[in-house]
Amino acid sequence: MRLLAETLTALKLPRRAATFAIVAPVRVLFFLYELTLVSAIAQLGLALPMVVYFHRVGLSGLSANTLVVPLMGLAMPAGWIAVFTGWGWVARMTGVLLWLSQVVVRWHASIEPNWRIATPPVWLGVAFSAALVAAAVARGRWWRTAAVGAVGVALALLLWHPFPPEYQRGQLELTAIDVGQGDSLLVVFPDGKRMLVDGGGIPAFGRQSRGQLDTGEDVVAPYLWNRSIRSIDVMALSHAHEDHIGGLPALVSDFHPRELWTGATPESPSWCELRDRAAQNGVRIVPMQAPGRFAFGGAEIEVLAPFSDYLPADTPKNDDSLVLRLCYGRHSFLLSGDVERPIEYRMLEAGEVPHTDVLKVAHHGSRTSSTEAFLSAMNPAFALVSVGFENSYGHPNREVMERLQQHHATVLRTDEDGLVTVRSDGRRLTVERYRDMQPDKALIPTP
Repeated sequence: MRLLAETLTALKLPRRAATFAIVAPVRVLFFLYELTLVSAIAQLGLALPMVVYFHRVGLSGLSANTLVVPLMGLAMPAGWIAVFTGWGWVARMTGVLLWLSQVVVRWHASIEPNWRIATPPVWLGVAFSAALVAAAVARGRWWRTAAVGAVGVALALLLWHPFPPEYQRGQLELTAIDVGQGDSLLVVFPDGKRMLVDGGGIPAFGRQSRGQLDTGEDVVAPYLWNRSIRSIDVMALSHAHEDHIGGLPALVSDFHPRELWTGATPESPSWCELRDRAAQNGVRIVPMQAPGRFAFGGAEIEVLAPFSDYLPADTPKNDDSLVLRLCYGRHSFLLSGDVERPIEYRMLEAGEVPHTDVLKVAHHGSRTSSTEAFLSAMNPAFALVSVGFENSYGHPNREVMERLQQHHATVLRTDEDGLVTVRSDGRRLTVERYRDMQPDKALIPTP
């Protein structure tokens, strides 16, 4: 570097200018190197909580910090100067620095891949944390090399997540996820195939804007990732009301299903958004109509509604709902969406409502559904009600609950029991509630 400076001096450049021309770029490079290194170490240390709480590990922050940190380092003192002096030109300069920082952050966020990571097992989290501590405190070349190698292996397992999903093979599982006032059902079939029916959502009335909470991204997806579920084979939309469809666009992007099953789907902003998201992710949309019966995942699925002659209105209605009956061994599960009395009577007339062991109660237990004739035909042993705690609709309706009790159905409610899971091995039904420390088990008599 001195030789280069002397060469520039020989070219009639002043000594100070020549020294600065050589040293300044090197100092900038060292500054950027240290900034990148510190950023990398910080992100490495935060990798585990980022995966556990946000299911992400950001990679673009390494380059973003090299620009944002210097910009914010200038903006902070400039902002204080503007506050205390009232100089407008300093305030405008501070605004430009903040704008540039936002541009950098937004650009990096736009190129960040939608790479989501499932929750790691506890032992891996402990091992990764221990390896990080060991790498920080290790002395001696071999000890430090071993500790750094352990960090690398644990980090690779954390990002790769080669662990299988948590489910019981050979059983049909229906889980009502607690999404508040809405529906989201996970079905795991005996051969391991997975279907998600609805994604929850928060209704918006009139000109009220949609809230910041995305039920699919913030409630349903974390539950699936906590079970090491990284893909869904099929997603099904019962109907296009916001408390059913609202979370599905994010879930389509996160879990990339092969197919999206639908009932009747009149045009609406929510349906257009979901349809566009499905197209972006290469998801095939499959409209379902009754009657239909086919094998899937080691079980049988019957399509009970909507009927082929059903004409939807201009806007989404409860009777648009896709109604599915799942059969495995001696047991059956009826997923009724939000169908109301007219469709219930139509299904009864068509002879499509045989005895059902597990009923997902329609329309959150509203009085518009679950008629006496419908319940008498099914005579369910278990009734799942997906409903929000102290909701403003008065769901579930007291008369509906009384009718279920008269039919000796065990009522399971997400507002009281939390997440509810019912499993069948073809002979026995096992019920688990989140509020219980130990699973409740019930044996369904064989007819």
